[in-house]
Amino acid sequence: DGVRIPVRVKDFKDMLGIQYTINFNPSVLKWVGIDNNLLNFETGTIHSDEGKVSFLWVDAKNEIKTLDDGSVIFDLVFEKTGKEAIENTLSVDGSVTSIAAYDKDYGLHGVVLNRVGNVQSLQAESWSIAPNPAKDFVNVWGSDIKEIIISDISGRIILSTSKTIIDVSNLTKGVYFINIQTNNNREVKKFIKL
Repeated sequence: DGVRIPVRVKDFKDMLGIQYTINFNPSVLKWVGIDNNLLNFETGTIHSDEGKVSFLWVDAKNEIKTLDDGSVIFDLVFEKTGKEAIENTLSVDGSVTSIAAYDKDYGLHGVVLNRVGNVQSLQAESWSIAPNPAKDFVNVWGSDIKEIIISDISGRIILSTSKTIIDVSNLTKGVYFINIQTNNNREVKKFIKL
């Protein structure tokens, strides 16, 4: 009945610190802890009965860290308490600890949690949106992003920006699309505004 989920990194280059909240379904999983904690992440478990655990890592010696894509930074350890499947029960947001990842120049990066079957799938993911659904802001995380366009379901352009952290607090609740332009192509993903 134990569940162990390895958490791997992608684009973890010249990093100094990270913080975020992982959500899980408490009717299916019970928080046990983390294991194989490569970077010595600290966890906040006061809301674990509600299905929320916060994570914080700041290098103790203020040294810059770079990890290879696919490196396991820790294993999430749960006890399975329900009969439902555990697939797609994990998500990342800023509900307990705000989402932030800082590089050596104190540049802000997004934190995204994607379910992958293997390292090849992780490396193939070119960009992501987090949190999704979003309430106040959305991070667009990827490489070589030149332009970001948010449009509504009718195709009307709501916003065009080059910033990867976007304030969406003024948008009405509903479904939107994020279009990105990279050096090579244009791609579209859906996100939901809460």
